[in-house]
Amino acid sequence: MSARRFRKKPVVIDAVQIRGDNDNELLSWLNEHVVPFEFVGDHTLIIHTLEGDITAQPGDWIIRGVVGEFYPCKPYIFEATYEPVGEASVMVRQDASDFLVYMDEYLREIPDASPAELDLISEARRVVGNLAARLEAAEAALRKYGEHHEGCASWEGHEIAEPCNCGLHDALARVRGDKT
Repeated sequence: MSARRFRKKPVVIDAVQIRGDNDNELLSWLNEHVVPFEFVGDHTLIIHTLEGDITAQPGDWIIRGVVGEFYPCKPYIFEATYEPVGEASVMVRQDASDFLVYMDEYLREIPDASPAELDLISEARRVVGNLAARLEAAEAALRKYGEHHEGCASWEGHEIAEPCNCGLHDALARVRGDKT
């Protein structure tokens, strides 16, 4: 019997890194979730899990898993396995990339795919590629817009002093109900 290949499902977890200066944050988080643990000195703690006691040291991440379980993770494993959850477009692009990889693997596993299947896959790849490109363009436009307003003298803490002609100030005034 040969081993089959598997890909880890994308999941979102909560995690706190033991930094040595965040004991109170860590205590609050663990106590909030009624996690059995004990500090044993020097920012080191032992988490009592169903699999036994596991030691976590400064630098380690404490993870709350998909079914609410808590366990420590070494930083090099954490960095290789997880990334911050950020902008939705970043996650969509990663999902699009994963989809394209999956489609390539699918085609390799089914060399006798019908013309209809190949057409469907080709169309899906085109749509996913277009979506990724549109998201990238939208992010670039938002970055450019944001850069403009970082240096815009009329954009002071979202207060309108002397609006420029970009349209954002007028839109903000309408939302706030200011008279224009």
